[in-house]
Amino acid sequence: MVGRKLFGAAYSGLEYDYRGLLRLYNAQGSTHKAAEYSAILHAWTELRDRRTHADTPPPLHFTSAADSSVDHVVARFLSSPDRTDSRHDS
Repeated sequence: MVGRKLFGAAYSGLEYDYRGLLRLYNAQGSTHKAAEYSAILHAWTELRDRRTHADTPPPLHFTSAADSSVDHVVARFLSSPDRTDSRHDS
């Protein structure tokens, strides 16, 4: 989730994560989770292919050096609307 959050949904490192989870769930015989990550990997591939042809700034595009301080990046990460907090999941 952190890689996706910081680098965007088309981040190339996610392919490794998704393929690893897909392999794990297949090895465990968890067909429901394997199917879920197969669909996620497919959606990621399509998004990556669309992004390859688009000229868009990176998800955390900074306009000045001050915007790239660690405190600013952490605050921006924590305040974004799609952040999930696992402490509240039960």
